[in-house]
Amino acid sequence: MLISKQCNVPRGDAGFQTAAVESQERVIAELIYDSCQHTPPSNMRNGSVSARQLLYRSGSVCVDMRMEPRPGTDFLVLIGQLLDSSHPSYGMRCVPVSLRSDGDTISRQETNEVGEFDFGIGAASLHHAELVFGIGRQKLLVVPVPEAIPAPVAKPACG
Repeated sequence: MLISKQCNVPRGDAGFQTAAVESQERVIAELIYDSCQHTPPSNMRNGSVSARQLLYRSGSVCVDMRMEPRPGTDFLVLIGQLLDSSHPSYGMRCVPVSLRSDGDTISRQETNEVGEFDFGIGAASLHHAELVFGIGRQKLLVVPVPEAIPAPVAKPACG
């Protein structure tokens, strides 16, 4: 689903460093939409909804994220896109992003050319999980990841 990328941008303080950098501002993104907090329209089928859709925002930066459980396992995939609403035609490419749980980095990568990212994770590892995006040299955008255990196929994976 995600296309390959070639990112050769210099990594500043918001790069993949393991130590916290005191000069960076940590900004928590605001949850704008959670599909688990909204009931589907009455004319919508309730058969195969199993993913959870989330939208976060901080200023003009938006994170559109989907949590998809993998059937028959306790794993799920976090996929999403980082966008700047002031430039909606372009994704935010080559931005470092880390998946953290209980303060430890589980995985890290950079967004691709259109701002997409994806992580596979065991549902049990979502305890106090967050995505941390390095936005420039001075800002870390933190997106809380809800604790979610894959639910039966007839319901969204809400936890």
